[in-house]
Amino acid sequence: MEVINQSRVDFHYRVSPSGPIICNTIFSNIVKTVIMENSVVAVKKVDKSTACIFDILTYSICIINKSMYCVSNIFFRDLVPSVEKFICSSVEVNRIRNKKLDPNCGFYVGTLEAFSTCLITFKVLVLQHTICMKIKNHAYITYDYIYNLEKAPIRVTIKTNVTFTTVENRLFKQINISNEFKMCNSCVHNKNIVNISTKVNVMKTKILTTPKGISEEGVYLSGYKILIMGVVEYSIAYINKKYSRICCKKFISGFSTSLVVPEGIYYSNKPDFHITIESTVITPLKTRGFKVDSTILISLI
Repeated sequence: MEVINQSRVDFHYRVSPSGPIICNTIFSNIVKTVIMENSVVAVKKVDKSTACIFDILTYSICIINKSMYCVSNIFFRDLVPSVEKFICSSVEVNRIRNKKLDPNCGFYVGTLEAFSTCLITFKVLVLQHTICMKIKNHAYITYDYIYNLEKAPIRVTIKTNVTFTTVENRLFKQINISNEFKMCNSCVHNKNIVNISTKVNVMKTKILTTPKGISEEGVYLSGYKILIMGVVEYSIAYINKKYSRICCKKFISGFSTSLVVPEGIYYSNKPDFHITIESTVITPLKTRGFKVDSTILISLI
């Protein structure tokens, strides 16, 4: 609807004191205001309020035509945040998948009949380095609004509500690595050891496909595991009494473990790991050797 407004001023005047009274009227410029009805409503939802990295989120946007008239040239756009990755070929419009559509670029939905709805869904991957973040997202819908049947429609853009997803730290594993070493030098005793430092490196990772379900321990199996292979390097500082100095000897040992990860790992690049050595316990052995137990926390960040 269009509201038109114009002011009018009526006045009287004389050209000279003895002249006749002249009546006149002037008009102001015309001001036009378009009154838009809330004919289209868009509601957005996300299937997970909390997630972890490599989780897949599904966004659903419902466009509702509340008016008794058709709404045409509907254009949908949703800029996926940088902490997420759009999964190609996941867009569905009214449950019909279209592999070519991308919410970042936007696409036309077409015409929405009176009192009807349109459902748009698509999937994204939660990327790494987003732990403890709150992901916000919303979409835009642009359509033709007819305010006067005798005039061309205007383009109106509305914004959906904002969805929130909190990323939690769930992908971690604590393991214990135990190794026994023997000092080849007969002059070196366990009591001569000054310090043992430990360094852990991940050398190789591999994504494995596993059965889905629940394990015997009650752990949910997503269908994917990541195999982690690495090495532990021990630097042993000891006192060499023969030369009266501190010497260093290194031992290297390998380890491997696995971690259950969400199915979204399939769409990701090589994951990053953070390793924390929580504790190291040294136990002397009777065979002129010693045992080193290290507790290590491996987490995907």
